[in-house]
Amino acid sequence: MILSREQQIGRPIMSVDIKLSRNDAQPWGLRLSGGVDFSFPLTVVRVTIGGLADKAGLRAGDVVIKLNGEPMHQLTHADAHNRLVNAGNDFELTVARDRIIRNVPQQ
Repeated sequence: MILSREQQIGRPIMSVDIKLSRNDAQPWGLRLSGGVDFSFPLTVVRVTIGGLADKAGLRAGDVVIKLNGEPMHQLTHADAHNRLVNAGNDFELTVARDRIIRNVPQQ
């Protein structure tokens, strides 16, 4: 059995399904960084307080695992961005989240 880095160091991780929906072109209120072309996974680095992503439950520091059930971990940042843009006004993100709540620096 191969353990992930998080499992090796004993950091508790949970996955959370977040449903996002909008009726118009209102911004989602989130910023992503990372991807296979970066040195870290696709990660939510900013959530606008009171925005759609915030109201849906996304947090800065969440790592995006899936979009509508499709894995996102092998995508470049640009490919992940394009999939999100093309997902329409209703989609579900599965994110990995530390069970420990901490502040994540905003970029």
